[in-house]
Amino acid sequence: MNQKIYANRFSTDCFSDYFNDMARKSKLGLHDYVTYQTEKATVEELKMQNSYFINGLYKR
Repeated sequence: MNQKIYANRFSTDCFSDYFNDMARKSKLGLHDYVTYQTEKATVEELKMQNSYFINGLYKR
């Protein structure tokens, strides 16, 4: 099944190699930032996003 799904597919991002090269050379990544490890949205902030997922959870 995977063969049929992914056969003859390629990335359409023409700058992906450029950004991957920059990421490899960088000394910091997302996991190095404390903000992304500890910050979480409150329920009210999630509801303000008006996403289908959150709306479905809260039956909005």
